[in-house]
Amino acid sequence: MGFSEDMKETCEMLAQSRSDREKAMKELHSASRQDRMERRATIRRIGGDVKRLFGDVHVMIQHFHAGRGKMSKELRQMLEGYFEGIQKNVRGFLREFRTQHKAMSGKQQEELAAFCNGLRREVSHMRKEFRSEHKAMGEKQHEELRTFCKGLQRDVNQMRRGFQQAQKALHADFQKAQGYWMEFSGRMQRAKTQAKPRAASLQGRIMAALKASPEGMTMKELSYAMGAPEKGLNRALTRMRKEKHLRKRKSTFFAR
Repeated sequence: MGFSEDMKETCEMLAQSRSDREKAMKELHSASRQDRMERRATIRRIGGDVKRLFGDVHVMIQHFHAGRGKMSKELRQMLEGYFEGIQKNVRGFLREFRTQHKAMSGKQQEELAAFCNGLRREVSHMRKEFRSEHKAMGEKQHEELRTFCKGLQRDVNQMRRGFQQAQKALHADFQKAQGYWMEFSGRMQRAKTQAKPRAASLQGRIMAALKASPEGMTMKELSYAMGAPEKGLNRALTRMRKEKHLRKRKSTFFAR
């Protein structure tokens, strides 16, 4: 019994819902029809307003075209009067400018002529002063140059006398040195005649020094020990090496 009652209530609810939907659809259709009618009325009203607006604009354009010719004529007349006034003003300005320019040019020429005359006088005066000062300066410089040349000649003469004296002293000194050299050459020439016995005694002294020093001796050590010059020792050592009395290792000499 509970199921049948539930089904009955459900069917009644469905039937009621359907009737509600149908009623709502009818109201919706009625509202949409009313809305369409209002929109159409609004569009027709706007169309009428637009037509009236276009008519007003057309009328305004016609009035503008009609008044433009009159306005253009008036504007042309105003511009012609304005340009005529400008031309008159410009002619007056030009006449005034030419008059003032002529007067100003004459005044400027007078001032320029006075300035040139004054400048010419000043330049002439400056040239005279320059010539007088240049002449005085030239004479002073010439005098100073003459004094300087005299002093220079005096110094050169003194230097020449000093050089001649020094040259004479040097020549005398050179002659003395030449005399000493000639004397030394004579002694050396005489010494050459006695070279063999002294060379033999020198070789004996060298052998004695080398035998006394088994570790050998250099040229400087031999020269210092014997009190003989290295040049004479070199000749004696070379002769002794050829005769195989001694041997040499690097810079050290040894007795055989």
